[in-house]
Amino acid sequence: MKFRTGNHKLRIETGRYDQIPRVNRLCPICESNQIEDEYHFLIYCNKYSILRNNFYKTMEHIFPTFKELSSLQAIGELMTSLNHHINIQLAKFISSCFDLRNILLSNQTNVT
Repeated sequence: MKFRTGNHKLRIETGRYDQIPRVNRLCPICESNQIEDEYHFLIYCNKYSILRNNFYKTMEHIFPTFKELSSLQAIGELMTSLNHHINIQLAKFISSCFDLRNILLSNQTNVT
């Protein structure tokens, strides 16, 4: 629910509080120079690719036509789904990605 309402720690939101221009709210996890928004986090950030691939495999069992959707269509379907099993798996995926994000950010802080 927090993710769907923008109540999270991605740079797209935290940068707003720090008055950082939107174009400068880049992903601190990867080196893609993309804005760290919900789409980047769920679809594009390469640091979550293993988690994402496992999640997509799970979705194919619950939602057989899932692999036929484009990435944006898939996220749209997932974020608006009323299916309890899909919502549980999506929440686990998002939680796992945030856990990994926290570890990666912590490692960056410890290195500097």
